[in-house]
Amino acid sequence: LPVIMWQGIFHHRGNNGCAFLTGLMCIDVDHKTDEELKKIKQTVMGWGCTYCCFKSPSGDGLKVVIKTDNISLIHYGNFYRQVEQIFINQFGIEPDDDCEDVGRACYCSFDPDLYYNPNAIPLHLEYDPKYDKQEPEHDNTPASYSLPTITPTARFIARLNSLRNPMTDEQIIKILDIRFQKFQDNYIDG
Repeated sequence: LPVIMWQGIFHHRGNNGCAFLTGLMCIDVDHKTDEELKKIKQTVMGWGCTYCCFKSPSGDGLKVVIKTDNISLIHYGNFYRQVEQIFINQFGIEPDDDCEDVGRACYCSFDPDLYYNPNAIPLHLEYDPKYDKQEPEHDNTPASYSLPTITPTARFIARLNSLRNPMTDEQIIKILDIRFQKFQDNYIDG
């Protein structure tokens, strides 16, 4: 699928590859029904800062591109979290919070009902320290305590169980078959 990095112009893909920002931020809303997507789209189309929105490649989400006046790479994450809060507090929409990296790619899909507003009004954002990413608290575990070893199989199963939409046994078997074919040398009999 085509990839757009709405956030900026990049020397290379990655957070440290951004030469400068465009003022655009892509908000991702995932795992919604068709009815929910219609309501969300109507809501964001009524906001003057919405540059465009379209259905995500998965078919159960929406990509919403917001125009801002942000040109600060240093504060991009802070401003992104502010926009997330606008979606939550003013629109009642819970966006995917994995998209706050400036180097995040947006996979595009064909949406005949794409909304585009070339006259979007830039949202004014100012740095607010309460939106800084909180550092994880220090671990107070005594030095003599060692964490249990997690096997690759247990880690893989934990990843499958953490998905928002649980997978069927058939889907899991298909994934395992693909992994086995690709990495046969990593598996042993039994």
